[in-house]
Amino acid sequence: MNHEIEKNIPIPETRHRSKYYDLAKEMDYGDSVVIETKEEANKLRSSIYRLGDKPVLRQIDENGTITFRVWKKIEGNKDE
Repeated sequence: MNHEIEKNIPIPETRHRSKYYDLAKEMDYGDSVVIETKEEANKLRSSIYRLGDKPVLRQIDENGTITFRVWKKIEGNKDE
């Protein structure tokens, strides 16, 4: 079997990024988002981390309703 070697062929992107990855890319430093479930909040937190930034996740209790807020911070910023 003969194979032809080809050069300079771009590799197609096969991995589809999640909506949380796209959201994390759109966020500016200091922005935050309220997320309804801890599972979804952790997905956003992981996406922010994969981008090389620092995520901060807090559980919020407003009148008995539990939600989660995720902030995007600059890595190394100690103001929490």
